[in-house]
Amino acid sequence: MSDNDKIKYEDLEADLAKLDKDYAKFKADLAKLKADSEEVGPREI
Repeated sequence: MSDNDKIKYEDLEADLAKLDKDYAKFKADLAKLKADSEEVGPREI
């Protein structure tokens, strides 16, 4: 790998790590919302 390719690869890994973190937060938020909605019970529409 040339130095240029190596830099791009490291950037991609950093982006991927950030996406993983954002996705983990999203999943946690989603689980919390789901738990909150189950506490309230089914809603009458």
